[in-house]
Amino acid sequence: MSTEKKLYTVQAGYTVRAGGKNYSGGAGDASNVQLSDADAKRLMDDGRIVPAGKGAKPAAVDATNVLEGTVSDVTAALDTMNADQLKQLAKDEKAGKARVGVLDAIESALARTEA
Repeated sequence: MSTEKKLYTVQAGYTVRAGGKNYSGGAGDASNVQLSDADAKRLMDDGRIVPAGKGAKPAAVDATNVLEGTVSDVTAALDTMNADQLKQLAKDEKAGKARVGVLDAIESALARTEA
């Protein structure tokens, strides 16, 4: 097994942890991560990553799953959502943890989609 690390792109709606950092899909350059073959195989089998340059596909975002993440995870996933998804996400967050940082980020993303 090779110890060389290769570059992969994290799919939209997912976050992976490598080298002590989180990499979220749909976050531009932050969605690229270098991984060993063993880590890459596991994450590719789960559909979380694709080889860099292969064109990450937009993922259908499960709002419930997104809200289980940290504020950073949620914020990174917002650019993959449409206005209806963002409105539902805001409603779910208000009924749940009601994190100010998440609600502010959703409001900003919603304003961008409606501009």
